[in-house]
Amino acid sequence: MKVYYIKKNDFKSVTEFLTEKKIIFHPEISPAGYPDFSNYLGRKYLLIIDRNILIGLIELCTKGSIKDKNISKVIGSLMFWAEINNINITAGLALSEYAYHKGSDLEANKENNIFLQLVNYYSPEDWLHLVLGRTHEIPKLQLSGKVQDFVFNIENDHFKMHYATMLHIMWLYLQDGMQEHEKVIEFLRWNDENLLFCRYTFRTSCYYFQIDLKTLE
Repeated sequence: MKVYYIKKNDFKSVTEFLTEKKIIFHPEISPAGYPDFSNYLGRKYLLIIDRNILIGLIELCTKGSIKDKNISKVIGSLMFWAEINNINITAGLALSEYAYHKGSDLEANKENNIFLQLVNYYSPEDWLHLVLGRTHEIPKLQLSGKVQDFVFNIENDHFKMHYATMLHIMWLYLQDGMQEHEKVIEFLRWNDENLLFCRYTFRTSCYYFQIDLKTLE
C-alpha cells in the first residue's frame, strides 16, 4: 500500500473550495452544499457524479487537460476529496441518462470503460497538483483491455419521476409572480396529485426556493 503525505492546509483548501462552490449535495449530510459527516462516522459513502462532471472528467483524462480551468479544478477537487475520504465514486446514473438519450448502450459502455480505468489510474497527488495550480495537465489515461458490456439503457420509472419533478421545480423557480413559500405549496400540491413524495426532491425544492427546512420543522 502506497502512503501519501498531504499537508493539512492543502486538504483544507480543497474542502473549502467544494463547500464554497456548493457542489456536494445530500438530503441529510449536505442539504445546502456543506457536507457534515459528524453524525454519520463509520459509514460507507458513495459519490454519484452527474453528467456534466462525467463529461469533463473523461475529456480531462483522455486529453490530459481541458480549456475550462474552473471545471478542471472542480473535477480535481471532487476526485481528490473522494479518494482521501475513502468514498467510492459511481457514474451509473449519468451513463444511464446518456444511454437512454441515445437509445443504445454502445456509447455509454465506451465511457464506462474509460471511467472504470481512470478511478484507479491517478493518485491523490495528481488531482491535488491540478487543484492547487501546480500543474494544468495530468498524465493522459492509457486505456487497456476490451470494452465490457453493461446494460444502461433501461426503462426506469424512478428516473422519469425525478426528471419530471426537476422540470416542475425549475418551472416554479422561474415564476417571478409567486412568493417562495407559494412555490413550495404549489410543488407539494402538484407532487401529491401526480407522483410519489421523495425527501431528496423535496429538499432540493426547498434549496431552490430558499426555504429553511428548520422553519418547516
